[in-house]
Amino acid sequence: MGSRPAAVLLLIFVYLASGNDDILEQKGRFMEAGMDPTVDPCEDFWSFANANLSSDVYVEFIANSLVKTLVVRPGNRRDRVVEALRKEWDACRAKPEQYQRELDLQVESDSLQRQEIEDQIKRLSNKSYTTDNKIYGKHLINIHRVLFKYGSNEFYENFAHLAAFDVIALGSGDPFFELHDMRIIFGEEIDMRQISLAMLNGYMKPEDRIRSMDLYIHRLNQTLHNSESGCFGLLLNNYPMFIKKMLHDYYGQAYVDQTSSQFRDDLDTISKTAETFIANGNVLSEETKEKMLENLKNNTFYLIDHPIFEDGTFERFFGNVTFHKPAQNRNINNILPLIRAAAGKSPTFYFTSDYEDNAYHASRTHRNFFHWPFLVFPAYHPSYPAALRFSGTGFIGTHELGHDFEEIEANGEFSALADCLSEYYAHNCNPEQPEICTDPKNSIGENFADYFGIRMAYYAYKRAAAEQGVGRRPRGTILDRLSDDQLFFVNFAQTMAAFSRWNQKSAEKVHSPAPVRLLGALSGFRAFSNAFNCPAGSKFHRKEHCKLYDTDVKPNLNLTYN
Repeated sequence: MGSRPAAVLLLIFVYLASGNDDILEQKGRFMEAGMDPTVDPCEDFWSFANANLSSDVYVEFIANSLVKTLVVRPGNRRDRVVEALRKEWDACRAKPEQYQRELDLQVESDSLQRQEIEDQIKRLSNKSYTTDNKIYGKHLINIHRVLFKYGSNEFYENFAHLAAFDVIALGSGDPFFELHDMRIIFGEEIDMRQISLAMLNGYMKPEDRIRSMDLYIHRLNQTLHNSESGCFGLLLNNYPMFIKKMLHDYYGQAYVDQTSSQFRDDLDTISKTAETFIANGNVLSEETKEKMLENLKNNTFYLIDHPIFEDGTFERFFGNVTFHKPAQNRNINNILPLIRAAAGKSPTFYFTSDYEDNAYHASRTHRNFFHWPFLVFPAYHPSYPAALRFSGTGFIGTHELGHDFEEIEANGEFSALADCLSEYYAHNCNPEQPEICTDPKNSIGENFADYFGIRMAYYAYKRAAAEQGVGRRPRGTILDRLSDDQLFFVNFAQTMAAFSRWNQKSAEKVHSPAPVRLLGALSGFRAFSNAFNCPAGSKFHRKEHCKLYDTDVKPNLNLTYN
């Protein structure tokens, strides 16, 4: 879709969202604005659901939502630290060039930082570190200490990894030596009681050490400059924890609690549904089923309800924010307070839901993490009916659970399914550039997660609807003509629209282009072809399909299965 339709759709939504419309009315209008009901869904379901929708719309929508959190002061809330950041935002917007120039002058006038970095770089001119491990290790510690002190942004990924795996590993290369006291780098003691391992990575070959030190020198020099331009980018990059607090306050504690509770209930329904199919399936051996059920039971989920953002707690730990040299004090303002707050808590405390549209699964620890965009409109709302909850963010949840079986997928029992899925996703090429095609060898893990995910999401939706009722639906000229199942699949397709489409590197990516993901997930799924009465042999009703679980389904759930 071109940029003009995307912008038009976004403007339509922004206009609607600015009013007091019921959330389901907004959802209905959003869905219908993206659709083209003149397209045959059995031949081109992507265009039927997403003719006027693309990932650009979702990106712009997220940006618009973040701007609203900066501008809108919810209720009577006047948290001191949040209001102080809003004043910085107002000052920057009032005179952006002057504001940026003042920040640059702050950095240029800091002779102490410049001298510390120059001294560190000068010490590296002695190449004895290439063969002396002790000197090399000392350099690595000092470099990371200086990088953290002056705001290098590489540490955010380190703490996300810590939340996912209970391990923190700094730097590039292979594990070089274990860190027992993190204060030498962070200037603050990290509670190590629940951390499995803290490592500093490095290299053994002299040429690799020299190459890596050249990169470190580049990163050290980068801290002497303000890379962000524009008020919005400056705040997003330099005050991420504070933006997350604003996001939390914008939606409110009641929404955070209600949404997290409802989605955890949905995840419980999903887990029970997957457990039923795995336990009763007759395709897999008992040993494989037992391992899959064990993995499933161990899954935990981390959402938007983090205690650090609750009233009083954030002010207590983040109240000493400095607005001087914000890029250089980025880690002091955002990471160091979180380290202090995490004392005595699980490493998962370091996960705070981000404002990028992402969710991910950590297979070794069976942890699943969900960011804000998947738990707010248009992706999710606790008042959505089951058909929307499970086809949107519910599918994201089932997809992530699908990744929990990747280790098991590697065994011979799954080889037939893997071969089938590879053939299923092969021979898909960009209609506008036929020379660009997918390579299923690179995307088999994601393809399995999609194939597994949509089936479990559909069955979970049916289970929830049977137990709780279908709920109130979004209305509209187009939507009123759709059955509940059709509504489920349209919303699933529009969820897929948030993901990337074709580009020059599609063959190399672990995710297939979104239209291919939609086709692969649905074209052999009888529930879809039944919902839209697709004739056998049509593009979205393949006669052949990949067998996932050959099992009977409890009749009271009214499930359609393949």
